[in-house]
Amino acid sequence: MSNFLPLKGNCPVCNGIRKDCRQSKSTGLVHCLNSVANPSNYLFRGTDKLGFGMWAQKAEVEAASQQQREEWRQQCEREKQRWLDAERAQRSQL
Repeated sequence: MSNFLPLKGNCPVCNGIRKDCRQSKSTGLVHCLNSVANPSNYLFRGTDKLGFGMWAQKAEVEAASQQQREEWRQQCEREKQRWLDAERAQRSQL
């Protein structure tokens, strides 16, 4: 079974100019061989070993970045709270 979904002329990156574009079922990345494509709602993520450009939806990348920032902020808050709790415990024993 293939890990890719053939787009057969329905590529959102090149608007179907190429007929061999495909989308990864595991990552959602669109693999497109059109070298001049520059869609505004997709971000170029590099090339695969076959030379296909790999494109991610801009909204998904931005959402993932926002989620990572929020997770980092929460982790910092937890670490700060642990440090404050340890400091309080240490001072209470003095």
